[in-house]
Amino acid sequence: MIKRGVSILILILIFLLIGCEEGKVYTYSDFLGEWTLPNVSQLSIMEDSEDPTQKMLDIEWREGTIVYFAMAGGTASGNVFTGSYTYNKTTYADDLVTVESSEYHDDPRKSITITLTMYQDKPKATCVGEGPLAGKVFSK
Repeated sequence: MIKRGVSILILILIFLLIGCEEGKVYTYSDFLGEWTLPNVSQLSIMEDSEDPTQKMLDIEWREGTIVYFAMAGGTASGNVFTGSYTYNKTTYADDLVTVESSEYHDDPRKSITITLTMYQDKPKATCVGEGPLAGKVFSK
């Protein structure tokens, strides 16, 4: 009885190992487009039409009464974008109706690395770098 159970377990393990497919390897190009994510997040993933090696990302997100809009430019290797960004920071007095203040930050530009992965059929952007994008993760 134990021998049969072990045999079945070994067969199941072999089936699982043989049945596993390699996961899709994504590149920056796989993510091109406009994506809406939770928490009022908008992610625009683009590349320059004249020079496709130049990549661009726009990210908009909300933290309480503050809305950030970051505009990044750089290059990509596989699914990893590396570059720098400027950003707008708009503070609202109430639920996104009355603007209290708006600031544009472009000097100095902030360094950023954004790793793009697919999560539940939408991009997941994991940010490492400087400024308000540092440590942010945007996903479904």
